[in-house]
Amino acid sequence: MRERGFSGETTVVVSYPIVGAIHAVEEFLNKKWQVTSWEHQNEIQRKFIDNIVAACKREIPLIQEIECIAHLDVEVVNEWLEHHGFSIQLRPTSAPGFSVASKLDLSGYWESLGTVIDIFTDEGEKYPGVKMKHGYEFFQTDSIENLILKIGTEGEEEVYMVMVDQVPLGFELIEFVEGIQSKMRRAMIEYTEVHFPMIDLDHEGPLDWILGMRVYVDDPSVPYHMIAQALQQTKLKMNEKGFRIKSAAAMQMVLGAALFTKYEPYIINRPFLMWVKKPTLSKPLLVGYFNHDVWKNPSGLEM
Repeated sequence: MRERGFSGETTVVVSYPIVGAIHAVEEFLNKKWQVTSWEHQNEIQRKFIDNIVAACKREIPLIQEIECIAHLDVEVVNEWLEHHGFSIQLRPTSAPGFSVASKLDLSGYWESLGTVIDIFTDEGEKYPGVKMKHGYEFFQTDSIENLILKIGTEGEEEVYMVMVDQVPLGFELIEFVEGIQSKMRRAMIEYTEVHFPMIDLDHEGPLDWILGMRVYVDDPSVPYHMIAQALQQTKLKMNEKGFRIKSAAAMQMVLGAALFTKYEPYIINRPFLMWVKKPTLSKPLLVGYFNHDVWKNPSGLEM
């Protein structure tokens, strides 16, 4: 997960299942010891611990739509994920440790039922959509040109939509939305109806940015545990009746300084810095930055 830059591609950030997995780690360890701290290994982890975990962890037990599991046997966690409709699976490992998972399953139904229509883009492309004549209001903010649509539900959930060309990546997307939310004001304009697209999303992948994050307990004889595997899968369906969000995060914790394995090749496919050194010499023998112009097969090492 990158934290800088903007993208116009579909992206989704669901932080509560990840925090739920962190909560499950602590609950598991607290049965025998007492968790004292988490230690970050990179800047994204620092922001996650300071901004996301600190704000959300105490809310996890209060959210009835969240469930967690922790077990010494990774297969028990994988079966739990499969039972709840998720395809992500943690890989077994021989390293000592345990596995956790957390899921969010939230449904919301529109305060005013919509009807099915077609949505046409400015380029004439057709997509399935929803028409709604009641149960919405508009807001605006100086930082965004387009109106912000708020749709009410039968419960406490509120859904907001606004058209933008690009959004920040990673957790900066949450900060972007919070910035909009803090400066919104009621728009002095009304429309007789609103149209918006239906959504059917199923996205899964590794949470590489969290790998290596460590947790410590109050027993100095116990090494730290660290996150060796981390996966997340998020599903979102939205139509004329409402929406449903299902998202799960799964992690494997290993004890001490055990290495974690990524079951994919690490590929250097961009210009790279390289150096050659001998431990007995005070300076590198060669230092170079190599771009595409020299990416050639040398057909041997003879010169």
